[in-house]
Amino acid sequence: MNRKRLEEDFDKQILLLKGIRNEEKYVKDIENQLLYFTNAEVFRKIGRETKNDLFGDTLEGYYISPNKPKDNFLNINKGQDSGFDKEYLAKIYAWMKEVYICSFFYITLDEFENNTIPKSILNVFDNEFSGRKIAVFHGVQDLLDGLIREQGKEGYSWANYVHYQGIEEDPIFEEREYDEDPRIGYLLKRKGLYHNQREFRICYHKNCFSETFIKENKSGFNLYFGNIGKNGVPSVTVIDDVRSLKYLSIENK
Repeated sequence: MNRKRLEEDFDKQILLLKGIRNEEKYVKDIENQLLYFTNAEVFRKIGRETKNDLFGDTLEGYYISPNKPKDNFLNINKGQDSGFDKEYLAKIYAWMKEVYICSFFYITLDEFENNTIPKSILNVFDNEFSGRKIAVFHGVQDLLDGLIREQGKEGYSWANYVHYQGIEEDPIFEEREYDEDPRIGYLLKRKGLYHNQREFRICYHKNCFSETFIKENKSGFNLYFGNIGKNGVPSVTVIDDVRSLKYLSIENK
């Protein structure tokens, strides 16, 4: 991944959890070391078509500017190729619309209580992923290194935690920071019903791939992350459901 100032420290040990549809194909994909990356426009479309937009997906990838009068528009330069949302005073550079995302729920190992995941965290995770199988990735850096090894370093790719920002709250990032690096739009999400979700995401811009590949896989695609296990022990485990997470401990990871 391209490591720049917007990214945080991933060196501390983190568990990544991913809810998987309980169908053989999706379980096999993980077992075959594949991750599905979805075009951000798919999420924006869902947000636009969902009455309440509970996840805040309509503005996926946008810079959101709270606490501004409606007549005090964002800094949109004349002739600038960008998207703009007047209701929420939000903008996105057009070239940053074509981003593909793979999302996870994260837990830092220092949050474990008596080597097990606290019930409070399990409740948050269960709120969205009940009824799904769970893929547990042991060590975020192993996964990022595997993707770099298998996919190369061409184009813009990055990883980040998601920060949630309310419409009336002070901005987490200033507009000038976004203008300097529009990837910041994918760090921010508007607070919705699920703003307590602890989201970690890996992003690939379409310029990491050939035009033919993107044309044939416009909505999304699988990427191979390779064997990221160590000392013969796999670094990805698939468990049956959220309830089984309470038996997962640091000692048996």
